[in-house]
Formats: sequence, C-alpha cells, structure tokens
Amino acid sequence: MVVLTDGVNEDGHSISRSALVARLHELNDPRHPVPLIMVAVGPDTDRTEVEQVARATGGAGYQVSDPSRISSVLLKAVMEVGGR
Repeated sequence: MVVLTDGVNEDGHSISRSALVARLHELNDPRHPVPLIMVAVGPDTDRTEVEQVARATGGAGYQVSDPSRISSVLLKAVMEVGGR
C-alpha cells in the first residue's frame, strides 16, 4: 500500500504517531503482510515520522522535496519492499 503525505498531522484530536505505530505493530500479521510505502512530499516534511510508521508494517518511508521525483522514489520503494 502506498501513502503520499505532507507528513504533517494538523488534527490535534487524531491518533498520535506513537499510538499509530503501536496499533500497527498489534495488527501486523507476518503471515499476511501489508507493508506500507510512505512518501513524504515537500521541502518541510519529516522523513523520520513516515519511516517509523512504515517500519511498523514491514514497509519503508521516503522523503522527496521535489514532487517530480515521486515516480522514481515509488519505483525504488516497490523494488526494495517487494523484494523482502
């Protein structure tokens, strides 16, 4: 599953990053993996945040400042995550 995000949580009433990571760890089933490929798009994004969330699912997080690089990052990500 691919998620494109600006990496900013603007909803103070939503789930926190730590709670989301914990919940994803709980739901993760190694027999039926659903790795997230998360791409933070923009110059002010937080790569660490998307990496933490994606790793909880066995996926990976990436950051691109230039939106024109999204396709090359997605290709790289699918090859890396799909090869696990």
